[in-house]
Amino acid sequence: MPLIILVGTLAAALGDNLGYWGGRKLGQRFLVRFKRWFHVDAQDIALGQDLIQRKGRQAIFAARFLLGLRILAGPLAGILKMDWKRFLLFNLMGAATWVSVIVLIGLEANGGGRLKLPELPAFNVRDLVLGVKV
Repeated sequence: MPLIILVGTLAAALGDNLGYWGGRKLGQRFLVRFKRWFHVDAQDIALGQDLIQRKGRQAIFAARFLLGLRILAGPLAGILKMDWKRFLLFNLMGAATWVSVIVLIGLEANGGGRLKLPELPAFNVRDLVLGVKV
């Protein structure tokens, strides 16, 4: 179980960091270019930057548990230029907590014992690609 939590935490944090750096490098230009769709201007970005400086730590940690925000937290933190070390720390803490909770829920749902996965039927690559059993 500790290995599952470690791998899950690292994978979740890696995905968020990719989003962070994408937002940091391209996000503001993207928002400005398509501002008519997003209805975001320089004043809105400045307000967001102020907010992320004051409440960013809590927001990054909590976003992991909120559907939709889990995906947007990284890019938004990058767009708003949140300090990367602060983002990384609270993202890792949120990811570790989230993965641990999900793994424990899964273990409890499985009877609380060792993880028992059902045996999967045999398949071949053709079946996987076609999506049907011929």
